[in-house]
Amino acid sequence: MSKPLSAAKAKQLSDQFLALHPDTELVELILPDISGAARGKWAKPSAIAKAFKKQLRFPFSAYAGDIWGEGAANSGLVLAAGDQDGIAVPEARSLQPLSWYQRPAAQLLLGLTRDDGSPFYGDPRHILKSVLNKFTALQLTPVVALEMEFYLFPEQTLKNDIPKKQRFTSDTNLYDLDELHQYETLIIEIQQALAALSIPADTFVNENSPGQFEINLSHHNDALL
Repeated sequence: MSKPLSAAKAKQLSDQFLALHPDTELVELILPDISGAARGKWAKPSAIAKAFKKQLRFPFSAYAGDIWGEGAANSGLVLAAGDQDGIAVPEARSLQPLSWYQRPAAQLLLGLTRDDGSPFYGDPRHILKSVLNKFTALQLTPVVALEMEFYLFPEQTLKNDIPKKQRFTSDTNLYDLDELHQYETLIIEIQQALAALSIPADTFVNENSPGQFEINLSHHNDALL
C-alpha cells in the first residue's frame, strides 16, 4: 500500500486530478475483500481529498464477506468486536477516470489500517505486501503474470418474471476464434477499459468450459500493483 500523503500533497493530488477531470460527478471507493470481490461506496469527488487526508473510515467487517456477499460466520469482526471501523488508506496509483459509467466517474482503491496507523491483518493487499517483503529480504523480485477468468451468461426472463441465467454457449470449444468473433464488441469494450486503467492485458482466450473466457496479463515485476 502506498504511504499516506501529507495533507498538502493530498490536496495537490486531488486538485490536479479534478482539474484534469472537472466534470467528475462521483468517485467509486473500492475495498478488495479477502475473497477478491470489490466492496466499497460511491461518494462525491470531495472524497478523494478526504481519503488522502485519512479522513475516511470503513468497517473492518467489509473484508470478511464470503463470495455471496454474506458476512463470514465466526469472523470475529462484527458483533464480537463491535463492528469497528478502520482508517481508509488510498492507493494513489489507482486514481483513474472511468469511461463506462453513465456519468463522469473516477475510482480509488483503498486499504484499511488501525487508528494508530498499523496495518490490519485482514487486508489482503497488506498480506501480499508482507509476502513481497520476504522476497525483498532475500534480494529476489517476484515476476507475475495473472489470468483473469470469467463466464458470460445471457439474461432471460421467464413468464413469471423470475430472472433465469444460462450460459451463452453449451459446448466446450477451447481456443475457438469464432466464439471470440461472436463477442467482439464486448471484448473490445473490456480491452478499452483495461487500457484506461493501465492494466497490462495481453491476450484474450476462449477457455475450456462453456461460456468461459480468460484474459492474460503481461509479466510484471510489481505484484502489488
